[in-house]
Amino acid sequence: DDTEAEADETFTVRLLDTPEPVEATGTITDNDHPPDEDSSPEEDRPSDEDSTPPEPFGFTKTVQDQAYTAQTAIPPLVLPAAAGGTPPLTYRLAGLPAGLTFDKATRTIAGTPAEATDGPRAVAYMATDHNGADDALIFTIMVNPELNFGEVFQSGTAVPTTAPR
Repeated sequence: DDTEAEADETFTVRLLDTPEPVEATGTITDNDHPPDEDSSPEEDRPSDEDSTPPEPFGFTKTVQDQAYTAQTAIPPLVLPAAAGGTPPLTYRLAGLPAGLTFDKATRTIAGTPAEATDGPRAVAYMATDHNGADDALIFTIMVNPELNFGEVFQSGTAVPTTAPR
């Protein structure tokens, strides 16, 4: 058990049994430090809890494909949070149809689609943690043409009718 602080040490490795000799040099850094006066060496060591690897980073839920109608406000759609990783997490979205917005703080898509799309449009929802780990979900949004009842509800004269008895 080495608890004495020591100077860093340099080492050299030479491989001579190769077509050309190879040499590498490295440094061993001594991370030992004397224990605190109020602690024993066992208390000064990292616990098993400290060495638990972090939870893998990524999405654990999916997003269903969406279909909306042009010129009709959509109900807010909250996208799933990523799990694991090192905070803070950042979110971004690419491929939204015109008229829809994404609030990265609340992970919410909202708005009113401006116009119909030519079929489903792929949308990429991405998350990145503090260490640069990232994950993405791909889903589609289709915006159907605006509802138009044309001449069905044209102005005109109302004709009262009575139901037969």
